[in-house]
Amino acid sequence: GGMGQPEVTAGFSEFWTPVYRKYKGFFDCACLLAPIVSDMIKAPVGGQLLPIVGRLMAAAVNSYGALLTFVLSGYGMDAMKIGRSIYETELNILWLKNHPEDLADFLDYNIIQQKQLYDEMSEEQQKEVPTERYEEMMAAYGRILPRFVSGRDKTRPRKEWCKVSIYDRAKEAEQQWREHMAGGGIKDNGVSLYKTFYRHASSIHHMDIGGVIASI
Repeated sequence: GGMGQPEVTAGFSEFWTPVYRKYKGFFDCACLLAPIVSDMIKAPVGGQLLPIVGRLMAAAVNSYGALLTFVLSGYGMDAMKIGRSIYETELNILWLKNHPEDLADFLDYNIIQQKQLYDEMSEEQQKEVPTERYEEMMAAYGRILPRFVSGRDKTRPRKEWCKVSIYDRAKEAEQQWREHMAGGGIKDNGVSLYKTFYRHASSIHHMDIGGVIASI
């Protein structure tokens, strides 16, 4: 007879029930988020900022679904990496909300990325880029580059879209979260998410010695 369908397994189903029972409050809370997110995604918005924030939020929600799947299947280390990505997304959303004038940098950084990708191509690959497309890219690059250079070298753009470091963005976010919690009568415990969770998750992501120890 013909070969049957291969049996595909992913994750560890024996983890599902014990993990769900242990963190039931967390999973029940995650279920409550679904209708809120649906309402947010369906809400019509105008302008340039809100659709971008909406895209960021939709991507974070998708990642959150992946995080839940990983946690249920016993992939805690990889769930941490996804959690790190969600945290960075949240910092970007908060920064753009508080500094809408930086939206242009957020969007135009893609031109920097395209130029960097072009520079890494082989000559053969570069020749395949239509002249019109190349000229368009170079004109845009020349126009926006002055906004992205720092220090003495005026030919080299900075390494990320925001002129403010992720540490400073996190500091501003944490101050804001403290104020929100105080408004709700919740006392701040003084723990910095950036200095604890984010640093640890970054170790796991980059697999430095801290990440190796965490994996053991």
